[in-house]
Amino acid sequence: MFVRCSGCGGLVARYQLRSYYHHGKGLESFARSIGADAADSGRATLAEFERAREESLSGFERALAQLHEEEKDV
Repeated sequence: MFVRCSGCGGLVARYQLRSYYHHGKGLESFARSIGADAADSGRATLAEFERAREESLSGFERALAQLHEEEKDV
C-alpha cells in the first residue's frame, strides 16, 4: 500500500505485510521497522534500506501511472 501526501502528491510511506518504509524518514526509521536482528551488518541493513527506497519510489510511480491511465482521480 502506498500513502500519498494530499498537499504535494508525493510518496509518504509504503506498507507491506512484512515491513514498512517511510519516505524521507531515513535509515533509523527503516531499521526500527525491520527489527534489531534483521541484518548481520550495517552494510546489509543499508543495502536493504536502499533497495526498499528504490522499490518504493518506482512502485509508487507505477501505481500513479496506472491510476492515471485508468482515468481515476487520486
